[in-house]
Amino acid sequence: MARINLTREEYTSGELPPVCVVCGEYTEEQQSHEFSSVPFGLILWCYSAPWACWLVPFFCSFILLGVSQTTLAVLPVCGDHARYWYRRRLFILFLVTASWLFQIAAMRFAGQSPLDCRHVWAGIGGSVVIFVISFLEVRMERVDENPAVLAGVHPDFVAAVERMREEEGEWPGSR
Repeated sequence: MARINLTREEYTSGELPPVCVVCGEYTEEQQSHEFSSVPFGLILWCYSAPWACWLVPFFCSFILLGVSQTTLAVLPVCGDHARYWYRRRLFILFLVTASWLFQIAAMRFAGQSPLDCRHVWAGIGGSVVIFVISFLEVRMERVDENPAVLAGVHPDFVAAVERMREEEGEWPGSR
C-alpha cells in the first residue's frame, strides 16, 4: 500500500484520475467519504481493551472524538469497492463484539482464582487485531493539514495522480 499527498482541492473536487484507490482498476465511479483524524477502529479499540473499569473506555472515546477532525473526500472507487468503508466498519464492529464475548466467556469460565486472567488476554488479543486492521485500510492521515496524506492507497492510483499532475504542470514528486 502506498501514500500520497493530496491538496484539499484535489480530494474535495473529485478531479482525481479514474483509478480505484483500493485496487488500482479503471473506474468512472466516485464516492464521497468522511475521513476522521482518529480512525474508527481506534475509537472502538477503547471499548474492546481489557480495562479494570468499564467507564474508562467511554471516557477515552469521548476524548478521542472531541479532538478528532473530519474532512469529506470524493475518491474514485470501482463497483467492487463502492461499499469498502461500510464493510470495514461492520467488520471492526464484529471484532469488537467478538472481543467482548471472548472476555465475558473467559471471565465466566475462569474459575475463582484471582490470578487467572484469561479475560485480559482475550481482550488484549482482540484489541491488537482491531488496532492493526484499522490501520490497514485506505485512510486520511493529517486531515488538518494541506496537503493531507492519503495512506493505504493502491500504487497505480499514486502513479495516475502523479501523471495527472505532470500533465497539468502541478507540483510533481508528491510522495
